[in-house]
Amino acid sequence: MLMCYINFSEHSNNKKNSIRTDGSIPLPVMLIENGEQLPTTSRVQNGYSPSPNYDTTSDISKTSSTQGDKLNEDNEFLKNVSAIPKMSYEELKEATNNWSESNLLGRGGFGQVFKGEWKHLPVAVKRLLDNNDHNKELIREMCLNQYRHDNILPLYGYSLGGPEACLVYQLMGGGSLEQRLRMKTHHPPLTWSQRYNIAHGIARGLQFLHTMAGTPLIHGDIKPANILLDTCLMPKIGDFGLARKGPYGDDRTHVKVSKVFGTKPYLPDEYLRDRSLSPAVDVFSYGVVVVEMATALPANDKTRPEQFLSMYIHQLYNRGLDMSTLEDPVLLGTNQSNPGMCLAFIAIGLHCTKYARHQRPTMLEVYKKLNDMKGPIIFIALPRGLDKGAFSPEICYAIVFGKALSCILAVAFAVTLVAASTADSSAAVMRKLPENLKLGAATASFQVEGAWDAADKSESIWDTFCRIPGNIKDGTDGNDTCKSYEFYQRDIEMLKFLGVDFYRFSVSWPRVLPNGFANKISEDGIGYYSRLVDELLANGIEPVVTIYHWDLPQNLQDLGGWANPLIADWFEDYARVLFDALGDRVKTWVTLNEPKQFAVFGYGMAFCAPNIVSAGIGDYMAIKNLMVAHARVWHLYDKEYRPKQKGTIGIVIATDYREGASDSPEDIEAGKIAYDFEVGLYGHPIFSTTGGFPESVVKRIAERSAQQGFPRSRLPDFTPEEIEYIKGTSDFFGFNHYSTLFYAADSYEPGIFDIPSYNDDLGAVGTYGSYATTSVPHTTKIPGGIRKALNWVKDSYNNPEIMIFENGFGNLGGNNDIDRIDYYLAYLDAVLDAIEVDGCNITRYTAWSLMDNFEWNSGLSVKFGLFEVDYNDDKRTRTARASALWFKDLIATRTLDPDYEPRLEEIKF
Repeated sequence: MLMCYINFSEHSNNKKNSIRTDGSIPLPVMLIENGEQLPTTSRVQNGYSPSPNYDTTSDISKTSSTQGDKLNEDNEFLKNVSAIPKMSYEELKEATNNWSESNLLGRGGFGQVFKGEWKHLPVAVKRLLDNNDHNKELIREMCLNQYRHDNILPLYGYSLGGPEACLVYQLMGGGSLEQRLRMKTHHPPLTWSQRYNIAHGIARGLQFLHTMAGTPLIHGDIKPANILLDTCLMPKIGDFGLARKGPYGDDRTHVKVSKVFGTKPYLPDEYLRDRSLSPAVDVFSYGVVVVEMATALPANDKTRPEQFLSMYIHQLYNRGLDMSTLEDPVLLGTNQSNPGMCLAFIAIGLHCTKYARHQRPTMLEVYKKLNDMKGPIIFIALPRGLDKGAFSPEICYAIVFGKALSCILAVAFAVTLVAASTADSSAAVMRKLPENLKLGAATASFQVEGAWDAADKSESIWDTFCRIPGNIKDGTDGNDTCKSYEFYQRDIEMLKFLGVDFYRFSVSWPRVLPNGFANKISEDGIGYYSRLVDELLANGIEPVVTIYHWDLPQNLQDLGGWANPLIADWFEDYARVLFDALGDRVKTWVTLNEPKQFAVFGYGMAFCAPNIVSAGIGDYMAIKNLMVAHARVWHLYDKEYRPKQKGTIGIVIATDYREGASDSPEDIEAGKIAYDFEVGLYGHPIFSTTGGFPESVVKRIAERSAQQGFPRSRLPDFTPEEIEYIKGTSDFFGFNHYSTLFYAADSYEPGIFDIPSYNDDLGAVGTYGSYATTSVPHTTKIPGGIRKALNWVKDSYNNPEIMIFENGFGNLGGNNDIDRIDYYLAYLDAVLDAIEVDGCNITRYTAWSLMDNFEWNSGLSVKFGLFEVDYNDDKRTRTARASALWFKDLIATRTLDPDYEPRLEEIKF
């Protein structure tokens, strides 16, 4: 029985080898199995660090008697495992939405795994089946958690107080290797560079388990499903329920076990037949995984002559097959295809899966060779004029393991190692931005300006909303935020530092028109925006102005706001003031930003200002009125101002993609209808040839309204004249995008949402599937979604000019924001595919946001900025994050480099 005994209270470097009177050794961790101590290291080496000195307030011995009796077995269970947070069962039940099926990630022999959010952290919760074997799994998982390593999945906590034991892990944003290889996610195929990094990381984690712990620790169940990937595709080995202590001495010796556990296709014959357990079992499993990564062939296939991949690959090799033909089919015929890498992976797999245990390399040997060859092996290229079949596995052995170099000379063959900077390799990984693609950054008035009561400014609906307790997550408001009203010149210095082409900002309606009406124009308000425009132009930055970004004057809301048809008159009057004051210098205008968000969330769900609860009625009234108001302003500009000001004007729509959760016709249809609700409600009246709302939405709401006893549809009709008046009223398609939701046709049951309501009309529930792993779920990284959304706009609306006005990543802070850079790299890569491959007409790309700001309901807790804002500093000092330096480099080089090395510099504004 594997147990863990830990005592931190007297730990210090000068006592680390002494034995205390209680018999414990003051190292960070002591693993014990059947009374035998497994010494650990206190060094930080090869990604390993010992557990931190946690507060010893929770003691696992204080569990319920029922659970305690089950887990004690022959020894007192896990005394003083205080390094692992103890959680209550009810806490985890709440975190997973009462073990909701929509949160279920998977089932297995151990039980079930659910996604959830615990203390604002995305987690995976494993509910263990209530039997003795799984109690042992619990013990092993908790003990092995004390070994902290970059490539080992961390355990966040545990619960023993409920009907079943639970383990809580970090939820990984990249899914499992199994999902990625089988294309079960909506991510693009793994590149060879990514596959190499994953293989290298797995080897790194295994060699640590086999060597760094003194006595080998054998995982026993290495397979793609147990390799989890973070958002940067760093692999982490998980599921240690079958882990065992290995033999002492020579790591090619073995121990006998009473029972074989694991997954047969990944296990060697000596373990299956003789129950001989050694680190070579993990080596064998690793070899199968590496071959799967190269070929995407399943480890078990009953239709093959040899069912198990480990035997099948040796059979093909012995027959003299050109092994490069086995490359993963999704890469063949693309610029990512690399037969040399395929052969190198297969060579490793063949070596690791040799029948005789003593002929396999150790994981340390594999790791060292991969580490030595890390740079060149990624860029193996076949010499020109030579048949790729000449690149045999023997030559791969020579490359990977440094053996039989003479075989290369014997066949008069040389392997060309191409550096990443050369044209041959960089063409596949580095991409130039189109010359006509402008790059910029964005903010919005309420989110950054502050000065809520400066001069004669009146209150907005968000000023009112923020004062209602509980509306804002962290209790903050927009009174001061970034103080851009006071420090706008510093904002411009930041923009100039980045080198942007344009800056998108919005005008505060109550700052310009304190009464909401055009009878009183604030000189202070207009003066502020006029100075901002002038300063931008003086620094070579184009101003892009949004007329309305959600901060409606409160006194207009008192008259009904966007639910009052007269809003079209008020909005047209307000726009006229801006065109008169700024139009001689501003050449790109946005009428409305994301109408769904302020109409549905504000007038239906009361999730946002103005906090109106009128689901399925008030929101649709607002939608019709805002469409008419938008058209009024477009026609005003087109008729009276465009001839002399020569500008463009359009609307911005939130386009987060919606698609079916599976390939079933029902799910596909659910995704299509969801996107008609999400985008079509606002895009179809303007950009379609027929005009009006989408037919699917009109039909669905009419049917639901009739079923609910309404005499007519709750979605107001456009008159024929209104349909014609609204059609074509945008010079471009303003496009905001963050993530993707997946819809299953059978995911909705009446009663989940209010009836009537927008969500009930939609009739399905959207989830992020296995992707919901970030601290800000609506920016979960699914880059394939933006390409699909761009193509949907192109195909639905005759390929209009698309200006991407928001795209960005939210987290909880930190300046070394590699996750944000990774997000931008992936999404920009997808945007370039949409331009170069699909023919989308995209002319602008905007990073949201220039700096941290007031993120609506989340207050100041969520960070989107390229620049960090210090809210504790009255000067609101802005500090460049790593992402700001990346964006600056992107603009300067106009090159998208997936291997960009993030850096930090002390740059403040």
